[in-house]
Amino acid sequence: MAVNRTTEKPSHQPELGRRLRELRLRRGFSQSDLAGEDLSTSAISLIESGRREPNPDTLRLVAERLDTTPDYLLNGRRLQESALFRLRIAKAKSALVSGDSRGAAEEMELLHSYMCDDPDMRREVALLRIQVAAANDPGASCARRVRDSLEGREPGSIAEHLLVVEAGIAESTRSVSREAARHSLSELVDRVGVLGLEGTGLDARSRLLCRRLGMEVGPSSSTATLPLIEQAVRYTRASRKAEEREEIEDAVWLAEAGSSLAWAATEQAEISLERAELMVAPSASGGEDSRAFLQCLLDAQGRLEMTGLSWALARGEARIAEAYLALGEWEESEQWARRALRGLDEPGAGDEHDVLIRSIARLTLARALSERSGGADRELSKAALSAVDEAISDLETLPPSRECARGWKYAGEVLGVLGEGARALDAFQRALGAVGIP
Repeated sequence: MAVNRTTEKPSHQPELGRRLRELRLRRGFSQSDLAGEDLSTSAISLIESGRREPNPDTLRLVAERLDTTPDYLLNGRRLQESALFRLRIAKAKSALVSGDSRGAAEEMELLHSYMCDDPDMRREVALLRIQVAAANDPGASCARRVRDSLEGREPGSIAEHLLVVEAGIAESTRSVSREAARHSLSELVDRVGVLGLEGTGLDARSRLLCRRLGMEVGPSSSTATLPLIEQAVRYTRASRKAEEREEIEDAVWLAEAGSSLAWAATEQAEISLERAELMVAPSASGGEDSRAFLQCLLDAQGRLEMTGLSWALARGEARIAEAYLALGEWEESEQWARRALRGLDEPGAGDEHDVLIRSIARLTLARALSERSGGADRELSKAALSAVDEAISDLETLPPSRECARGWKYAGEVLGVLGEGARALDAFQRALGAVGIP
C-alpha cells in the first residue's frame, strides 16, 4: 500500500513543487510513474502544488527517480533560465533532425557563450553534443566527447549511461565501443528495475536501444504498457524528415513489446495516426490530400474501437474533428468534436496531454460553430465564445511547452475569426511565451 511520506504543512520551498513538476514532465513521467509503490499519486500532486513539503527521505527518493539531486529540487534555479540558451538548443535539435549536421554543430559552438547552472540541462547538452559530433564524424569525435564528459571514470548516473550507449551505437565500426555500450545498457536496464521504473519513458528508451544493439529484451508487463504506448508515439513525432520511417519502425516494435492485446491495438492505431500525419499533411484548402488524410484517421479510429478505451477513442475523435474542419464540413466537425469532449471529460482522462487535446477539441468546436453561424446566429456565436473560454481555462493549467504553444496559437486563430482581436493578440503572445520568447 502506498505511503504518503510527506509533511502536513505549507511548503517552505514554494519553488520546489514547480521544479519537481517541470522535471517530471521533461522526463515523460506521469505522477503515478514518479510515485511508484512507495508514494501515492495524491502525495506527488500535493507536493507539486506546494501544499505539502516532502520529508528528506521522500525528497531523496523522487530526486533519484528523476536523475537529479535533492539540492537541485530545493534550491535550483529555473530550468533553462536563458531564453537564448533554450533557442540555441532548439535550433541545434531542429538542424540535427533535418539532417543539417554542420548547422547543428555551429549552434552547439554558440552555446559556449552561455552559462547554465542546471545539472540536468548540462547533461542534456552533453548528450546533444555527442549526437552532433557523431553526425559530423561517426568515429573519433563521438568517442572523444564521451571521454571528455566522463573524464576517465565509470558512468554513474542514468544520463551518463545513456551517453555511453548513444556513443557506442554511433561508433558502429568500433567493436570496443559497442561492447562498452552493451555493458552500460545492461547497467541501465538494471537501474530501471531497481528504481521501479518499468513501463516509463526511460524503460521504453532502454528497450529500443537494446534492439538497436542486438540485445534480447523481454516483453513488458501489461500494467506497464501504457507509458510504452505514449513513448512509441513520441518516437514517431521526433522526426519528420530524414529518419521518419526508422522512427515508425521503432514505434511498431515498441508496440509489440506489450503483452496486452488491447494496449497493442491502441498503440497500432496511434501509429497509424502518426503515419497519416507523416505521409499526408492536411491542407487548409481541402482537396484530395485532406480527404486521404481523413480516411487514414477514420481507418485508425476503427482500430481504436477494438480497445474499448474511451480516452483513446476521444483522442482520435478530436483529430477527426480537425480534419473535417480543414475540409469545410462544419456540421461533421462539430459532431466529432462533441464526441471527443464526452470522452475527454470522463474520469481517467486528466493528464496534461488529455487536457491539451480537450482544449484543441473545444477550439475546433468553437470554429465549427462560428462557421455555421456566419455571424448571423447569435446563439451559435455565443456557444462558440463559451467553448473558447473553456479551452483557454484548460490551457492556463498547462506548463509552458511547444504543445501548449500550439494550443494558444490555435486559440488566437479562433478568436480572430470570432472578431475578438485583443484577446487573439493576447493568445498569440502566450503562444510565444510558452516556447520562451518574451
